[in-house]
Amino acid sequence: MRYAFVFVLMLAANPIDDFMQPGGRARVIAHRGFSGVAPESTLAAFRKAIDVGADMFELDVLLSKDGRVVVIHDDTLERTTDGEGAVSARTLEELRALDAGSWFAPEFAGERIPTLEETLELAQDRILVNIEIKTEAVTDQAHGGIVDETLELVRQLGMMDQIVISSFDPRALAHARELDPGVKTASLYNAELQEDLSQPNNLRSQSIPPILPSR
Repeated sequence: MRYAFVFVLMLAANPIDDFMQPGGRARVIAHRGFSGVAPESTLAAFRKAIDVGADMFELDVLLSKDGRVVVIHDDTLERTTDGEGAVSARTLEELRALDAGSWFAPEFAGERIPTLEETLELAQDRILVNIEIKTEAVTDQAHGGIVDETLELVRQLGMMDQIVISSFDPRALAHARELDPGVKTASLYNAELQEDLSQPNNLRSQSIPPILPSR
Protein backbone atom coordinates (compact mmCIF):
# COMPACT_ATOMS: atom_id res chain seq x y z
CA MET A 1 0.00 0.00 0.00
CA ARG A 2 1.24 3.48 -0.85
CA TYR A 3 0.62 6.52 1.28
CA ALA A 4 0.53 10.18 0.32
CA PHE A 5 2.79 12.45 2.29
CA VAL A 6 0.99 15.61 3.29
CA PHE A 7 1.94 18.33 5.73
CA VAL A 8 -0.77 19.94 7.85
CA LEU A 9 0.02 23.51 8.90
CA MET A 10 -1.96 25.84 11.11
CA LEU A 11 -2.25 28.71 8.66
CA ALA A 12 -4.77 31.30 7.56
CA ALA A 13 -6.80 31.69 4.38
CA ASN A 14 -5.69 32.55 0.82
CA PRO A 15 -3.92 34.27 -0.87
CA ILE A 16 -0.30 33.39 -0.20
CA ASP A 17 0.25 36.42 2.07
CA ASP A 18 -2.43 35.13 4.41
CA PHE A 19 -1.40 31.53 3.98
CA MET A 20 2.05 32.34 5.33
CA GLN A 21 0.70 33.71 8.59
CA PRO A 22 0.40 31.48 11.69
CA GLY A 23 -3.03 30.74 13.08
CA GLY A 24 -6.31 29.86 11.42
CA ARG A 25 -7.62 26.51 10.25
CA ALA A 26 -5.46 23.52 9.40
CA ARG A 27 -4.29 23.53 5.81
CA VAL A 28 -3.16 20.57 3.70
CA ILE A 29 -0.12 20.50 1.39
CA ALA A 30 0.06 17.55 -1.00
CA HIS A 31 3.69 16.40 -1.16
CA ARG A 32 4.74 15.91 -4.81
CA GLY A 33 1.04 16.04 -5.59
CA PHE A 34 -1.41 13.43 -4.28
CA SER A 35 1.38 10.88 -4.48
CA GLY A 36 -0.54 8.10 -2.73
CA VAL A 37 -2.92 7.64 -5.65
CA ALA A 38 -0.84 8.77 -8.64
CA PRO A 39 2.86 8.76 -9.53
CA GLU A 40 4.67 11.52 -7.66
CA SER A 41 5.61 14.74 -9.42
CA THR A 42 3.41 14.13 -12.45
CA LEU A 43 0.49 16.15 -13.76
CA ALA A 44 -1.75 13.24 -12.76
CA ALA A 45 -0.69 13.60 -9.11
CA PHE A 46 -1.13 17.38 -9.19
CA ARG A 47 -4.59 17.07 -10.74
CA LYS A 48 -5.57 14.61 -8.01
CA ALA A 49 -4.43 17.11 -5.35
CA ILE A 50 -6.64 19.76 -6.91
CA ASP A 51 -9.57 17.35 -7.23
CA VAL A 52 -9.56 16.42 -3.53
CA GLY A 53 -9.35 20.06 -2.44
CA ALA A 54 -5.80 20.32 -1.11
CA ASP A 55 -4.83 23.90 -0.31
CA MET A 56 -1.35 23.63 -1.82
CA PHE A 57 0.84 21.11 -3.57
CA GLU A 58 4.59 20.84 -3.24
CA LEU A 59 6.94 20.10 -6.10
CA ASP A 60 10.69 19.94 -6.72
CA VAL A 61 12.53 21.53 -9.63
CA LEU A 62 15.78 20.80 -11.43
CA LEU A 63 17.30 22.00 -14.70
CA SER A 64 17.57 19.91 -17.84
CA LYS A 65 20.76 19.87 -19.89
CA ASP A 66 19.36 22.65 -22.07
CA GLY A 67 18.34 24.80 -19.12
CA ARG A 68 14.62 24.07 -18.87
CA VAL A 69 12.99 23.91 -15.43
CA VAL A 70 11.50 20.44 -14.93
CA VAL A 71 9.52 18.93 -12.07
CA ILE A 72 11.13 15.86 -10.53
CA HIS A 73 12.35 15.02 -7.04
CA ASP A 74 15.45 12.89 -7.59
CA ASP A 75 18.46 14.23 -9.47
CA THR A 76 18.68 10.84 -11.18
CA LEU A 77 16.06 9.10 -13.30
CA GLU A 78 16.05 5.48 -12.20
CA ARG A 79 13.53 5.53 -9.33
CA THR A 80 10.58 7.25 -11.01
CA THR A 81 11.12 6.80 -14.76
CA ASP A 82 12.30 4.18 -17.22
CA GLY A 83 15.45 6.24 -17.87
CA GLU A 84 18.93 6.18 -16.37
CA GLY A 85 21.49 8.74 -15.33
CA ALA A 86 21.32 12.35 -14.18
CA VAL A 87 18.40 14.63 -14.98
CA SER A 88 20.88 17.38 -15.82
CA ALA A 89 22.50 15.17 -18.48
CA ARG A 90 19.32 15.01 -20.59
CA THR A 91 17.68 17.68 -22.75
CA LEU A 92 14.03 18.46 -22.21
CA GLU A 93 13.14 16.50 -25.34
CA GLU A 94 14.99 13.48 -24.00
CA LEU A 95 13.36 13.77 -20.59
CA ARG A 96 9.91 14.09 -22.13
CA ALA A 97 10.42 10.82 -23.98
CA LEU A 98 10.65 8.91 -20.70
CA ASP A 99 7.78 7.10 -18.97
CA ALA A 100 7.25 8.56 -15.50
CA GLY A 101 4.11 6.62 -14.60
CA SER A 102 4.45 2.88 -15.21
CA TRP A 103 6.59 2.30 -12.12
CA PHE A 104 3.60 3.31 -10.01
CA ALA A 105 0.79 1.48 -11.80
CA PRO A 106 0.03 0.34 -15.37
CA GLU A 107 -2.83 2.82 -15.78
CA PHE A 108 -0.34 5.67 -15.51
CA ALA A 109 1.84 4.47 -18.37
CA GLY A 110 2.80 7.40 -20.55
CA GLU A 111 2.86 10.03 -17.81
CA ARG A 112 5.76 12.37 -18.52
CA ILE A 113 8.16 14.46 -16.50
CA PRO A 114 6.36 17.81 -16.54
CA THR A 115 7.90 21.21 -16.99
CA LEU A 116 7.38 23.79 -14.29
CA GLU A 117 5.56 25.96 -16.79
CA GLU A 118 2.85 23.42 -17.56
CA THR A 119 2.51 22.52 -13.88
CA LEU A 120 1.99 26.17 -12.95
CA GLU A 121 -0.54 26.53 -15.77
CA LEU A 122 -2.46 23.62 -14.24
CA ALA A 123 -2.38 25.27 -10.81
CA GLN A 124 -3.18 28.80 -11.94
CA ASP A 125 -6.13 30.26 -9.97
CA ARG A 126 -6.85 26.79 -8.57
CA ILE A 127 -4.29 25.91 -5.88
CA LEU A 128 -1.21 27.33 -4.14
CA VAL A 129 2.19 25.91 -5.03
CA ASN A 130 5.30 25.28 -2.93
CA ILE A 131 8.25 25.20 -5.34
CA GLU A 132 11.25 23.50 -3.78
CA ILE A 133 14.56 24.40 -5.40
CA LYS A 134 16.71 21.28 -5.21
CA THR A 135 20.16 21.78 -3.72
CA GLU A 136 21.73 19.89 -6.62
CA ALA A 137 20.71 22.68 -9.02
CA VAL A 138 21.80 25.68 -6.93
CA THR A 139 24.97 27.63 -7.74
CA ASP A 140 26.58 30.66 -6.14
CA GLN A 141 25.15 32.96 -8.82
CA ALA A 142 21.63 34.37 -8.54
CA HIS A 143 21.24 35.54 -12.12
CA GLY A 144 20.77 33.00 -14.88
CA GLY A 145 20.35 30.03 -12.54
CA ILE A 146 17.42 27.86 -11.55
CA VAL A 147 15.94 30.39 -9.12
CA ASP A 148 16.03 33.11 -11.77
CA GLU A 149 14.41 30.82 -14.36
CA THR A 150 11.76 29.70 -11.86
CA LEU A 151 10.78 33.21 -10.83
CA GLU A 152 10.64 34.34 -14.45
CA LEU A 153 8.10 31.60 -15.23
CA VAL A 154 6.05 32.54 -12.17
CA ARG A 155 6.06 36.22 -13.15
CA GLN A 156 5.09 35.48 -16.76
CA LEU A 157 2.01 33.63 -15.52
CA GLY A 158 1.16 36.30 -12.95
CA MET A 159 1.32 33.83 -10.09
CA MET A 160 3.54 35.53 -7.50
CA ASP A 161 0.57 35.58 -5.10
CA GLN A 162 0.14 31.81 -5.46
CA ILE A 163 3.64 30.49 -4.80
CA VAL A 164 6.28 30.08 -2.13
CA ILE A 165 9.92 29.25 -2.89
CA SER A 166 11.42 26.68 -0.54
CA SER A 167 14.82 25.00 -0.27
CA PHE A 168 17.22 23.20 2.01
CA ASP A 169 19.94 25.37 0.47
CA PRO A 170 20.09 28.89 1.97
CA ARG A 171 21.70 30.18 -1.23
CA ALA A 172 18.48 29.50 -3.12
CA LEU A 173 16.45 31.56 -0.68
CA ALA A 174 19.02 34.37 -0.75
CA HIS A 175 18.93 34.35 -4.55
CA ALA A 176 15.13 34.48 -4.54
CA ARG A 177 15.07 37.48 -2.20
CA GLU A 178 17.78 39.23 -4.24
CA LEU A 179 15.86 38.73 -7.47
CA ASP A 180 12.46 39.63 -6.00
CA PRO A 181 12.37 41.03 -2.44
CA GLY A 182 8.63 40.40 -2.27
CA VAL A 183 8.76 36.66 -2.89
CA LYS A 184 7.66 34.36 -0.08
CA THR A 185 10.29 31.85 1.03
CA ALA A 186 10.30 28.71 3.15
CA SER A 187 13.37 27.37 4.93
CA LEU A 188 13.51 23.57 4.90
CA TYR A 189 15.69 21.33 7.04
CA ASN A 190 16.08 17.89 8.52
CA ALA A 191 18.02 16.73 11.53
CA GLU A 192 21.07 15.69 9.49
CA LEU A 193 21.26 18.99 7.63
CA GLN A 194 20.29 21.36 10.41
CA GLU A 195 23.83 22.11 11.57
CA ASP A 196 24.80 23.07 8.03
CA LEU A 197 22.02 25.63 7.67
CA SER A 198 23.32 28.91 9.05
CA GLN A 199 20.64 31.15 7.57
CA PRO A 200 20.37 34.85 8.40
CA ASN A 201 17.28 35.95 10.28
CA ASN A 202 15.87 37.84 7.32
CA LEU A 203 15.43 34.55 5.47
CA ARG A 204 13.60 32.92 8.35
CA SER A 205 11.36 35.92 9.05
CA GLN A 206 9.08 35.45 6.03
CA SER A 207 9.19 31.67 5.95
CA ILE A 208 6.77 28.90 6.67
CA PRO A 209 8.11 27.35 9.88
CA PRO A 210 10.76 24.88 8.65
CA ILE A 211 9.01 21.65 9.57
CA LEU A 212 9.33 19.52 6.45
CA PRO A 213 11.34 16.54 7.64
CA SER A 214 13.24 15.12 4.70
CA ARG A 215 14.80 15.80 1.33
